[in-house]
Amino acid sequence: MNSLSEIATLDKSMVECPQMSESEKETLLAVMKLARSDSTRRSYTDNLSKFEKSHVIPAHPLTVASWLIAQMNARIESEGIPYKRTTILAWLVAIRLAHLARGFADPTDSPIVQDTLEGLCRKYEGISDQKRAKTLTKTEILNMVKKCKSGNPSKDLRDKVLIILGYTGGFRISELLNLQCKNIVPSQFEGFSGYEVIMGKTKTDQRGDKGFKKLIPYEGKAVSPALILKEWLDLIGNSGYVLRSVEKNGRVNDDSITYNTALTSLRTMAQNAKVKDWYLVTTHSLRRSFVTFSYKKGYTNHQIAKQTNQAVSTVNRYIEDFDVYEKNPALKLWL
Repeated sequence: MNSLSEIATLDKSMVECPQMSESEKETLLAVMKLARSDSTRRSYTDNLSKFEKSHVIPAHPLTVASWLIAQMNARIESEGIPYKRTTILAWLVAIRLAHLARGFADPTDSPIVQDTLEGLCRKYEGISDQKRAKTLTKTEILNMVKKCKSGNPSKDLRDKVLIILGYTGGFRISELLNLQCKNIVPSQFEGFSGYEVIMGKTKTDQRGDKGFKKLIPYEGKAVSPALILKEWLDLIGNSGYVLRSVEKNGRVNDDSITYNTALTSLRTMAQNAKVKDWYLVTTHSLRRSFVTFSYKKGYTNHQIAKQTNQAVSTVNRYIEDFDVYEKNPALKLWL
């Protein structure tokens, strides 16, 4: 484990090194913070502060285990529902890193804490269940595009780009919200007509040096992804965020849309398109739908992973549901 990288995810006050001058500490922290995104550091800090409201570091495994039980009991009493396993794990990661960064043993690795976590999962069935984003069919997505008719042409075009770009590129929502116009360039590759989206820094490429790119083609029977994107780029220019907020009068602002804006737009269009269980549509639905549709068309997991910029193992998880219902050997066992 690279302890310096772990320190970089934490608050400056967590670094204690008497032999270093304040200037040296400032320089070291400034460089090491580049190893993690701002959102990651904020997440660790927020999760740790929850623990430090009532406890100090270093903490004994029994203290951490008791704290987990207390948090769960308080949640049940106040809201009637338990915390999810993923939430608890995020707390434990923050506690772990805080201890390691300060030179203390990791209490979360103790069987006491691990057994407490598993015990809570068994006691409160369902806390390990991860809600999966609804997978949309190609027809449903096309119907959603057709329902971009709010009476605000600029907003409607922006929302079409959100759907088409998110689906065609298999984007993560964080990638879409941070995408810059300068990263979208006409492809010079012979035999391909469309845009290349140069990804730069991403969740799986923190330094942005792996050269990940996504292809957005002009070709399409029902819609032309690149043509819709070009229409939007012609409107907003070639700099700044791609997905921008739009005012009621149609004025396009410079700031990027928020996660909630993207989610609301997608669910509104899904509802208008009469998509079944439209309320289960999330910003992850477009990415998940791309993987499922591509797999059904016979593309390999490796080919799909290239466009979505993710591990093949993650692609495998996305297509498990499809295999269960459409490629299950039991379906033809009695035929």
